[in-house]
Parts: sequence; C-alpha cells; structure tokens
Amino acid sequence: MAHEQSIGRSPGFAEHAYWALATDQLIGQLVTSASGLSSLKAASRRAKFGRNALTLGSGGSAMAVFVRQLRSALGLVIVFAAAVSGFVGEGHEAAIIGAIVLASCILSFTQEYGASRAMEALQERISRKAT
Repeated sequence: MAHEQSIGRSPGFAEHAYWALATDQLIGQLVTSASGLSSLKAASRRAKFGRNALTLGSGGSAMAVFVRQLRSALGLVIVFAAAVSGFVGEGHEAAIIGAIVLASCILSFTQEYGASRAMEALQERISRKAT
C-alpha cells in the first residue's frame, strides 16, 4: 500500500505536511473519504495499527521523579565537581555547588511532577467515546 507511507516524515516534509495539502490530496493519501471510514475499514485499521489512544504511563513516584533530575549528564558532572571540590578541601565551593544543584533539582522536580499530575487529571476528564 503505497498510500500508507508516513506523511510529513520525508525530506522536505514541510512541503508535504498534511495541513498544507489540498483536501482531496489528503483524503487520497489517507485512503479514506470526506465522510470518514466505514465501520469495517475502521475495525480493519484498528486491528492493524491498534487503538488511536495515548498510552497512560505513570510518571513514577515523587522520589523517582526527583532522582531522574540528578541522572542527566550535566547534573552528574556538576555533582562530580562538587565532590571533587569537597575532596580537595574547598568545602565552601562544594557547598555552593551543592546548593545550586539542589535548588535546580527542586525547581525541575516541581515542574515535572506538577505537569505529570495535571496531565493525569486532564486524561481523567476527556471523553473516551467518539460520535
């Protein structure tokens, strides 16, 4: 099925982006009609491609979200720099670096944790049935 290629993923995709296509051209590429899919065709595509739904993944516990903030490459380098500063006797520099890392982690944590909870709340409120 040549028409089932991924729209918008080829070189120069902006020229072929679905929003830039004429309606007839888009309908042809999606192998459908202006009135939509028949029940049989919809069932066939659902069997082939799966449900058209977002996967609900847990953002993890609060501790997992916080630890994830430290696992970035930059975060690890900065924590290593703080450890080296403390090891060579520059305790005040290590404390300053540690405080900055902690503040950064707390800010990142509050943003990510709050966003994941907001996403879960929105997911609970959306309608799950199309008409």
